[in-house]
Amino acid sequence: MSSRELSEDPANRRVFARMANAPLRACATPGCGQRSTSFRCPEHTKGHQRNTMQIQDERRGSRHVRGYTYAWSVYSKAFLAQHPLCADPYHVHGDLGHFSECVDHIVPPQFGGDFWDASNHQPLCTACNLRKSAEDRRKFEVPQGGGAKSSEQRRSVPACEINATDVTLNRGV
Repeated sequence: MSSRELSEDPANRRVFARMANAPLRACATPGCGQRSTSFRCPEHTKGHQRNTMQIQDERRGSRHVRGYTYAWSVYSKAFLAQHPLCADPYHVHGDLGHFSECVDHIVPPQFGGDFWDASNHQPLCTACNLRKSAEDRRKFEVPQGGGAKSSEQRRSVPACEINATDVTLNRGV
């Protein structure tokens, strides 16, 4: 389909008009001379996202390296079943509360908290967990991408001491 056909088609008129009127700017990748309507040219958009994610994964380590294994997923599901409401550390949910969606470490393991100690866990909703994670990064002066910068600095997580078959979920039935 040519651009003329697109512009004459009523269904595509708005899309074509927006693209045609968008200002062209230089690609943000150093040394690239291409011009695009977005921040980066199409050639560098995908590569930039992949490189950024690889750098963050190398810095933080994979979820498995950080201790979030199958045993953790079984434990966290059981913990959330027993603690269905957000601990609400910021007092934003009021009297009704909000359902918890993740298990948070009160003291992060990379800063001395025990990974498997139940007294170091609290149920949080996603909003409270994101807010607390941001505060932890500021408190412990961690860069935006995550924890320690090298594998030597990462704290190893001990293996789970509970048997996944011993965990029962009380669903209140």
